[in-house]
Amino acid sequence: MKKLKLKRASSVSPKSINIALFGVGFIFLILLVGAVVVIGSLLEQFTGGRIVPDKIAPSDYKLRVLQVRDMPADFEEQLSGVNRIDTMNASRMALRASTVVRVYGPGSIWPDVISFGVLMEENGYVITSAAVVRSESLIEVELYGGDRFRGRLIGYDLKTDVAVIKVDGSNLRTATFGNSDMKEGESIIYVGLGQNGIISISEGTVGGTAGVYIDTPAGYAFLNLTSTDRLSSDKHAGGIVVNSAGQIVGLRCSWAHDSYHFTYALSMNELKAVIDGITEDGYVKNRYTLAFKGETVSKVLADSLGYPRGVAVERIESISDMLNRDIQEGDIITSFAGIPVNSVEELEGFLRLPQQEEVALQVFRPADKKTFETNVFLLEDTGLYIHR
Repeated sequence: MKKLKLKRASSVSPKSINIALFGVGFIFLILLVGAVVVIGSLLEQFTGGRIVPDKIAPSDYKLRVLQVRDMPADFEEQLSGVNRIDTMNASRMALRASTVVRVYGPGSIWPDVISFGVLMEENGYVITSAAVVRSESLIEVELYGGDRFRGRLIGYDLKTDVAVIKVDGSNLRTATFGNSDMKEGESIIYVGLGQNGIISISEGTVGGTAGVYIDTPAGYAFLNLTSTDRLSSDKHAGGIVVNSAGQIVGLRCSWAHDSYHFTYALSMNELKAVIDGITEDGYVKNRYTLAFKGETVSKVLADSLGYPRGVAVERIESISDMLNRDIQEGDIITSFAGIPVNSVEELEGFLRLPQQEEVALQVFRPADKKTFETNVFLLEDTGLYIHR
């Protein structure tokens, strides 16, 4: 029997051994692939099959400090179905970059005002409301997680209610900014401060967008404001509007309010140049104003009254050169630098172009039914000074 067993053992060939090893390896490979499939399925269930927001946009560019993201034309389609991030994930993305800004008066241990802020750069640049900052005050910034830093005011813009603060930190969790305009009916998330100074989150819907004159501390400003259905508190300033990808698309403007306390926001498209100017120079350069408030004289109104189309002068600020040129409230500006003006939007669009110090205005006076021309000096609209 021993000889028989030895004979059978010695009869196993190297070929049989190779076949056996191949079979074992094949079985191991199948088990490995199955494990990967199972783990992938579990991860998909855990994440809801959602794509990472960074993969939504095909291209990035850096606007000096502010990192913005260029969204494609079919952004809404890419966010549809399983690709849309749910409210929880989008809110968490915004929350982790959120801050609470406290401003203290000299020698005070109680904050004079509390504002919402958001980290826009990993080295500690924070966007907050210009309504709360004062250069002589102590500024404290509390980050998500509870860490507190002393803030240094970089600059502000009283026209758009935006200020930039710097804290001494590194590798901080920042927000993702989207540069698409908010669309009517779009679902958004509003992040701000509640009555007790605690960060609050609410879902909402974007309403209409319109260009209107806002009476700011630095004078009249023509801003494209977007309304939301979210009611806001006047006690605390600041706040952000977040889209379904967790990207910040708007900032609340504290100057814009009504008797119903609805929230009005400025889109990031409107604010890029402002934030860029603040971070580079401490204020906004090369922005000009006539320092007045106007109203469009439409074709319907002009035809019915027998007046030319243009922009009716409703209010003139005391610093405006229009007062020195015999322009009165009720006059209608019909051309700017030789270019016909048909609406407030057109006139304010001309003011955003590179300007000379002095421009020619054509003005129609309804009381006399006469037209005259005059040269008016433009003012650099820095947004730094309180005019009234």
